[in-house]
Amino acid sequence: YNTEKELTLIQLVLTLFIYILIGSSYHPSKTYFESFYLCYTTLFTINLNKKFHEEKHFIFHIIYLFFGLAIVLLCIQSIQIKIQTSLTNIGNQFLRNLVEFAQQIRSKIYI
Repeated sequence: YNTEKELTLIQLVLTLFIYILIGSSYHPSKTYFESFYLCYTTLFTINLNKKFHEEKHFIFHIIYLFFGLAIVLLCIQSIQIKIQTSLTNIGNQFLRNLVEFAQQIRSKIYI
């Protein structure tokens, strides 16, 4: 029985989306979409936009960026592990099929 809990891709994307929505609600801007865009670009480009420098809640933005980058890093690392595991399984299956094929050809040659 495997007791490890694995996150699905949907859970990872949903976690990032919710985190960006939370940041958007605290960031004052003309529209909610603009706030969402600023939070998204700040997290994924590791960039403090000019608007963040102008705000009086600069420390909040630094803390938000710090935790956001940690979440993004965990999600990317999780996806990397999933892809690596999948490619390893595909490679092992391919190798087994290749060895089985070689054995079948060898047995037909010696018959």
